[in-house]
Amino acid sequence: MLILGNTLDVINKNKELLSSNFDMKDLGEAGVILGVRVIRNFEGIFLSQSHYVEMVLKKFNSFDVALARTPYNPSLHLTKDLDESISQNEYAKIIGTIDVCLYYGKFPAVLEGYCDANWISGNDEISSTNGYVFTMGGGATLWKSTKQTCIACSTMESEFIALELAGQEGDWLRNLLTDVPV
Repeated sequence: MLILGNTLDVINKNKELLSSNFDMKDLGEAGVILGVRVIRNFEGIFLSQSHYVEMVLKKFNSFDVALARTPYNPSLHLTKDLDESISQNEYAKIIGTIDVCLYYGKFPAVLEGYCDANWISGNDEISSTNGYVFTMGGGATLWKSTKQTCIACSTMESEFIALELAGQEGDWLRNLLTDVPV
């Protein structure tokens, strides 16, 4: 675990490491990174795209559209939409509030991973779907949902395929974190 008194030392060592290998400027603490607003407090960091969502909604004249209280029925089975796309106003109703953030707490900085698979669930599908999410400090750091590239013969086989893919990603992420001098 990182002791708060050593935080500046770690930051300075990382800056030295990066500047010895790359041309860089220290612009101070970032307020926005790749369109994501960074909000700090003593306990952690919030990442928000509310300003981006607001800009998109205003661009399509959908900022003042009323939100639906229950936008999704979880018992509904989704299928591919072969018709024309939903109108922008209807889409704006179902995306939810714009103030949702990712939160990363300072402690514990433990990497956790979760995965799941959905065996072929409809007549129009030939591949299972798998997904995974990795969290650190309580916030999602890496996630993916995709169709499997091979055809599973059972629910268990599709779960094993999802677990293998998540394991590969977890190994990569663990190695990355091992290389970061913290």
